[in-house]
Amino acid sequence: MENKIFRGGVVGLGKMGLLHSAIINVSKNRTLSAVSESNGIMRRYFSALMPQVNFYEDYKEMLKKETLDFVFITTPPSSHIHIALECHKYNCHLFIEKPLCLNTISAQPLIDALEKHPRITMVGYMMRYDDIFRRAKELIDCAVLGRVISFSATTYVSQQFKAGKGWRYDPEESGGGVLIAQGIHAIDIICWLFGTPRVVNARTNSFYSKTVEDFCHVVFEWTNGMTGWLDSSWSVDHHRMLETSFQIHGENGSLSVNDDILKLYLRTERGGFPRGWTLQTKPELFSGVDIDIGGPQFTRQDVAFFNAIIYGNATENDLKSAYAVQNVVDCIYKSAKSDGHPVLI
Repeated sequence: MENKIFRGGVVGLGKMGLLHSAIINVSKNRTLSAVSESNGIMRRYFSALMPQVNFYEDYKEMLKKETLDFVFITTPPSSHIHIALECHKYNCHLFIEKPLCLNTISAQPLIDALEKHPRITMVGYMMRYDDIFRRAKELIDCAVLGRVISFSATTYVSQQFKAGKGWRYDPEESGGGVLIAQGIHAIDIICWLFGTPRVVNARTNSFYSKTVEDFCHVVFEWTNGMTGWLDSSWSVDHHRMLETSFQIHGENGSLSVNDDILKLYLRTERGGFPRGWTLQTKPELFSGVDIDIGGPQFTRQDVAFFNAIIYGNATENDLKSAYAVQNVVDCIYKSAKSDGHPVLI
């Protein structure tokens, strides 16, 4: 299997489709064979730049004419499940950009199909492959903080200060606003670090947008008594790039982590870390990648997907994991619609 050349396809040639296409093309044992893109201008432009790739207007035609081992689905969320089901018919391994879908109900047909005929799956929660957040998980898993008591988290970007246009602001296409578009990355990290919460209650505010939320605040509770909250907005000042931050409090100290720096404070020495402060930055933790397009975490994520195909091992952020994250998001929206009434997960 290591010597086989795996043929891949991409459905949707927007920002993420281009990013994954580039990573496929520089990865060992993988080749980008076909692309489906409904926009004629995009299709003609990139077909001229990539004559070795076959371009199609319809992904169904692509699947019929090409023999593909895997497909990256990078279209709006409303189309993910339909495309994935069609790819599954052709025995393709599936990479789906986040979010998995509009809601868990819409995902059920794909869940059922994969139970009957399993394939390698991955959903694009690339923050799991960020050096700093991976180190944070290592510290929590080895219990240097002792029992985690509570956390606070924020995910902010300066993006939305007037009514937006396009599919991202149509809940029938996107599933919602800032929570499902950007805050969902933090939800995935929360579930990854601490497990699925027991109950959520949430409030949202559509200050600039008419149909989707611009602000979202969520409170979480776990069965072991741990609590936490997340505040998410794409309508705050002074955040040119999306920034996700966590403050985690444990019985033996605290952990502060964001996209650039990790700060650990321990009351007593534990796990090889001294009492007091330990600081680690992104450059210090950088583990290297073959190509960096948009951030090394994207390359690590895609390589993990490719390796799972070659060696048959599981992926961390597979469809089952993404389905659990989607369920938490569904419950958050349900709580927000009921004026913050707690919702059991």
